[in-house]
Amino acid sequence: MFPLFIIFAGGIILTAGDVLMKKWSVSNDPCLYTAGMALYLLSLNFLAYSFKHKDIAIASALLIIFNIASLAVVGYFLFDEKLSAGKIVGLLLFTAAVFLFEVE
Repeated sequence: MFPLFIIFAGGIILTAGDVLMKKWSVSNDPCLYTAGMALYLLSLNFLAYSFKHKDIAIASALLIIFNIASLAVVGYFLFDEKLSAGKIVGLLLFTAAVFLFEVE
């Protein structure tokens, strides 16, 4: 259970970095860029630690799914981005694929 928490936390931190980078791309504020890069680096540390407990492909895929799912929610609420049925189905299929990798 702990490795999943580490991967989830890394995905959420990665999402925060993505949000800062999105804001930087609009404002060109170098502080946002620096903070976004720092969060990216921190999330990679969480991912690297998770490799001690999970296969590299599983850990990386889980981090990405947590990141994509949280970005979909953040994009909807903060940036008024739409969630199409295709995007939702894609997210569900990706989640199913990671589950299949995990059950071996």
